[in-house]
Amino acid sequence: MISSSLRDLPLWADGEAYQIFESLCNTYQMPVDIIQDLVALERKYQGEVRKHNINSQITEILTRIPE
Repeated sequence: MISSSLRDLPLWADGEAYQIFESLCNTYQMPVDIIQDLVALERKYQGEVRKHNINSQITEILTRIPE
């Protein structure tokens, strides 16, 4: 499921671009939702001078990558 905070980005709005993205994620065995969550997190903090606690949130997302 695509987060509503990402739908306006070209990668998620363009069907062909999204298919290429999914293909690359599959090739490199990276779950699509991990990348989506990382981009959504960055957008959440966009424009803030201090991104308090972002490192721990990134780590939390990255721990979901299957081994």
